[in-house]
Amino acid sequence: MSARVEQAPEVASLWSVRELVDLLASVWADLDEEEALAVTVARCVEILGAEVAAVVADGRVAAVAGAAAGADDGDLLAVADGRKGIVELPWAGVSQAVSVAVEDERPGRLLIVRKQPLGPQELDLLRGLARVLSISLRMHRTLAQVRAQAEENERLAERLRHRQALLERLTRIERAITHGADRQTVLDMIAQGASELVGDEAAGLGLLHPDDSERARVVAAVGIAPELLDPLLQGPAGSSLGGRAMEQGRLVAVDEDEREGAAELTEQGLRAAMAAPVHEKGRVIGSLVVATARRGRRYSEAERETLLAFAEHASLALSDARTVEDAVFRSVHDPLTELPNRLLFQDRLDHALALAERSGRPVAVLFLDLDGFKRVNDSLGHAAGDELLVAVAGRLRRSVRPADTVARLGGDEFAILIEELPPDVQAGSAAERILGELAEPFVIRSRSVVLGASVGVAVGTSRRDDLVHAADLAMYRAKEEGKGRVQVFQPEMRAAVTQRLDLEVDLRRALDHERLEVYFQPVVRIADGSIVGFEALARWCHPRRGWVSPAEFVPLAEETGLILPLGEWVLREACRFAASWPRSRPELWLSVNLSAAQLEHPDLVEMVRTTLDASALEPERLWLEITETVLMRDAEEAVAQLARLKSLGIGLSIDDFGTGHWSLRHLERLPLDGLKIAKVFVDGLLDPERDPVVVRAVLDLGASFSLQVIAEGVERLDQARRLQELGCALGQGYLFARPASGRRALALLASGS
Repeated sequence: MSARVEQAPEVASLWSVRELVDLLASVWADLDEEEALAVTVARCVEILGAEVAAVVADGRVAAVAGAAAGADDGDLLAVADGRKGIVELPWAGVSQAVSVAVEDERPGRLLIVRKQPLGPQELDLLRGLARVLSISLRMHRTLAQVRAQAEENERLAERLRHRQALLERLTRIERAITHGADRQTVLDMIAQGASELVGDEAAGLGLLHPDDSERARVVAAVGIAPELLDPLLQGPAGSSLGGRAMEQGRLVAVDEDEREGAAELTEQGLRAAMAAPVHEKGRVIGSLVVATARRGRRYSEAERETLLAFAEHASLALSDARTVEDAVFRSVHDPLTELPNRLLFQDRLDHALALAERSGRPVAVLFLDLDGFKRVNDSLGHAAGDELLVAVAGRLRRSVRPADTVARLGGDEFAILIEELPPDVQAGSAAERILGELAEPFVIRSRSVVLGASVGVAVGTSRRDDLVHAADLAMYRAKEEGKGRVQVFQPEMRAAVTQRLDLEVDLRRALDHERLEVYFQPVVRIADGSIVGFEALARWCHPRRGWVSPAEFVPLAEETGLILPLGEWVLREACRFAASWPRSRPELWLSVNLSAAQLEHPDLVEMVRTTLDASALEPERLWLEITETVLMRDAEEAVAQLARLKSLGIGLSIDDFGTGHWSLRHLERLPLDGLKIAKVFVDGLLDPERDPVVVRAVLDLGASFSLQVIAEGVERLDQARRLQELGCALGQGYLFARPASGRRALALLASGS
């Protein structure tokens, strides 16, 4: 036994406390987790005179210290599992082994191997070392979470600083235009601002020659000689970056890895560049370019939006304003709808609030966001989308008093200011009237278009920013509650939005680190409970909030665009799980839900094909489920996309069938394999006042089209019996099994039902 452990009990006791404190300080001293484990096992060898010390976690040896020859990992794992208490070492012969638990989110064991058995005090000391290790690991992970949160906060703060700087710079340009500054001064301000806020050292503005619409000339340049910018700013006749932006009428970017196809960049020693078109009266007349020689340049979405904002202001500066009044009008009105823009809306709101403070009669701010505009814009084209926005602006004007202000804030967002709200007029009622006006179909290019809107309302005499923010929050609440409705601001909405933003950040982090789980709910034969397949479902256990309902985080993922990476991850994990099913059950199939955003994504088919290849899952064992409401968004494209998916050899089914208004004409064209009866109709089976007509109809449809029909949400035995009576063979729900982890699902398979 080592000299230390032969000390008198009271000395050893004092010494063990001192060593534990010393160990805690060592492990905490700016070490990462791997280093902390290494320090711990090294100190165990030193303190206890051990031949070998190790930490085992997740079925592997995470850290080991001791004699150079080391013990075999298999022996150490056996000690940690309690299968060995004696280990034979090549340099020391037969030695004693003992392990103690390390309490951590990942179960682990701290173990030592020593020739002499441990005494009671030494065993207590080993347990103390394990407790110190547990505390240290928790401290490390807490610190890592704090640091990650701090980094995320800094990124958000940086985005806010950038937006503020952009707004201030654009406001200065607008003031220069309004106050009649000469054109060259304004153009120089635009080039300088684009260079500084995009972050590239060079920027230039090129305009087409008045007598040659195919060639451009540089009219403003920053950070580079104008003659060096010429190759980038040539007109549509050439293949330059600016020429492509003018010809295509959109922003064009070339990152460093695309430089080979842009000779004009290489010739000037540049590595990346962006160009945005500049307009005058709706006609492309030039381009605004930024460029850099920095290595590794990649343009973010925010930087692209920044360049477009400066290009729009260049367009404003170049508009043929024959009078000062015309210039002022253009600077404070939306060029498409000619409604007041955000700047003028804010000015009028300030004036209205000043009057309200004196009169005591409040003002109302309505924030309106169109529902379904993107679908129209994508299906009919941007020109039709612009025509629709102009038509919406006209209806909004006709829906309010002449003294009220209707403004377009950008995209499909509008704001309405109702000044000196009469005592007998409710702002919410006015908003409902506006929704009624918008509900009437629009005729765009000989096609009838139905559009909805979500409206947020705030009433008061408070500061402008507070009132605007309140209306904005109310509008988002209206969208969350199902769109197509009016929501009046309530103070508790602020806390709800803050919680939602926090949840979005946490969801992004959970996706990045794959901290969600995929659970599986069996689909069974109702007659005997035998399992025929599983549905994959995303589940999220939040580190602080516990289990977050899918009804909360899935809509959040859809609103924020996270549904694409979430859906891809669920499909990948589910296919990998299904590939591990027993080969003796080849008839088992796996169903995965498909969101609207996934169905509309151009890379969906390739993503599914790649996932199947990576998991080696047979295509016929995978079923994708699409809700009826998703299919209704664009029937023609849905039919085409499902046909492309079907070509992979997978199965397709409609979830929640009967809750939408899907046309049987479209149903006949879809390459379907199954239908799911929505839970709401299963719930009504036992109501004596309700005839199960929908359930019968779905079953008849299934038989007519040779489709497999599954009843979902089966929770009671009498529901199952009634379904059998009606001829429904398959069911899914809590009566049979709740969604469970992959391990539990495999256990259900092994049990047979």
